[in-house]
Amino acid sequence: MRRFSVEKKQHSYIAVIEQGRAVYQNIRKFMTCILASNVAELVPFLLMVVLRIPPALVIMQILAIDLGTDILPAGFFSNPII
Repeated sequence: MRRFSVEKKQHSYIAVIEQGRAVYQNIRKFMTCILASNVAELVPFLLMVVLRIPPALVIMQILAIDLGTDILPAGFFSNPII
């Protein structure tokens, strides 16, 4: 009876470790996606500052666009297909 209990605990530890690794991989994928997309959003604004061009969008519009483009990737990475 004791051996079954130990094996059951080991199985649950292994399952928890596997889930933790999956979560870690999803966080890495999400951060890579967010950082890669934000570089493309940052370059035009840096050019506006350097070239002294007035901004085409106000801050709230920029934040709305950023939020709108980041929601779908966040949803896909938070619900992986196993």
